[in-house]
Amino acid sequence: MKHKHCDIIKAWAEGAEIEYFNIGCQQWFKAPSPRWNEDSEYRVKPKEQFLKYRVALHKTQNGKFYTDTYKPEAYIIAEQFEDFVMWLTDEQIVNIGCL
Repeated sequence: MKHKHCDIIKAWAEGAEIEYFNIGCQQWFKAPSPRWNEDSEYRVKPKEQFLKYRVALHKTQNGKFYTDTYKPEAYIIAEQFEDFVMWLTDEQIVNIGCL
């Protein structure tokens, strides 16, 4: 019978960073030397992924304002909308790799 954590153990042996789930904290933590307990949960640490965006202010025809977010490839398009007023933020970068 295959060990419960077989695939993760193989990834760890090949150099992957491993995390374990702490039930009390409800969070994942780095496991530099995993014990591979059958009743514990382990995972390969997710790769970091970053999201870039800006927030724009728009004004509708009836005078109400609203905000919207745009990825870099849409910055120029957003500025061309008739209701575009201004950028509210510089480009923001957030790490979404562990979501």
